[in-house]
Amino acid sequence: MLSKKSGCTVRQVERWFRRRRNQDRPSLLKKFREASWRFTFYLIAFIAGMAVIVDKPWFYDLREVWKGYPIQSMLPSQYWYYTIELSFYWSLLFSIASDVKRKDFKEQIIHHVATIILISFSWFTNYIRAGTLIMALHD
Repeated sequence: MLSKKSGCTVRQVERWFRRRRNQDRPSLLKKFREASWRFTFYLIAFIAGMAVIVDKPWFYDLREVWKGYPIQSMLPSQYWYYTIELSFYWSLLFSIASDVKRKDFKEQIIHHVATIILISFSWFTNYIRAGTLIMALHD
């Protein structure tokens, strides 16, 4: 019916629909760039996280995480680690609209919001030591 109205053959109409459907799919290059960018960030964040906490006593003895809580000093390296991690998740939340659309779009939004809330909560409640351990583990 559509082929009669458009003046095209059935094969041409099928080809047009196939091409139109494939236009919405991201190219392999775009997928590769996105995956490479995230891999690079997580690798650097993991290495930076290890550099921040590997020489701390709470890295080896978890009882040290809570020693002196809630009044614990924060080192500049911990401040920057938190700032970079939180900034990254905010950027993911804002850029998700322009990234490759995925089936789990809503789940990604929920994940990014939950991560931002958890990082912020650990910051405001001074769970900095536990937070740096958890962020390094998850990177």
